[in-house]
Amino acid sequence: MNQSNKNWGSAVHKTNRFYQLQGGFSYSDEQVNRWLTKWFHPFVELKGTERILDLCCGDGVWSFGLLRRYPSILVSGVDVSDQAVENANKRATMLGLSDRATFIAYDCETWLPFPEEAFDLIFARGVFVFNQHNMMRPGCLRLLEHWQEKLANGGRFVAMYGSKPDRFGKYTPPEETKGLPTNLERRETPAVDFRGGKFNHNPVTFLQPFMALHNAQIEFYQFSAGRHTLICRPKQDVTVSGA
Repeated sequence: MNQSNKNWGSAVHKTNRFYQLQGGFSYSDEQVNRWLTKWFHPFVELKGTERILDLCCGDGVWSFGLLRRYPSILVSGVDVSDQAVENANKRATMLGLSDRATFIAYDCETWLPFPEEAFDLIFARGVFVFNQHNMMRPGCLRLLEHWQEKLANGGRFVAMYGSKPDRFGKYTPPEETKGLPTNLERRETPAVDFRGGKFNHNPVTFLQPFMALHNAQIEFYQFSAGRHTLICRPKQDVTVSGA
């Protein structure tokens, strides 16, 4: 194991401790609802019966926000932190939602332990794969294609990621970045070459890997108020919209 991945293992341990001692981020239901109302619902219309996968779900805060609005959806969440997932499953049980929300501990940036076409929507909000300077690496493109394989016909992949325009093409250093230890520590895998901190993509570097995928096509993209929002579908005839 190289030194960066040894440090990553330590970062995962520290992240588990964060979820164990602090219980996760202190987002109120109102804060989550407000964020979803501003950044998710205007772009993603749901029927309310979808099977949704929440990538890097943490303690499930966004999954539970979607369940409040759409109580008949089925949510699966995956996160590298065992403790975050344990917290999420405990909350699902407490809320009587364990039949509709299930969370597992797994590194989704290596592989996904789900069958093909298992989901109608995959929600990727700020996953680590986005937080690197070169998403055109072959291992990264293969992982993005692997994620698309989990979408059913007509399914959607929704990617959201924040970047500062005045720092396009540069990393915001770890000491200026708020986030979990896993957001701050360097990691190197076939899919991820992450230097620690937060990489600020311009529209070109964020769009480029999705345009290169063989099994997906972009349906919508915009960069607004420091946030990339991208929606793609399994490859078919779709019309690109957005600005």
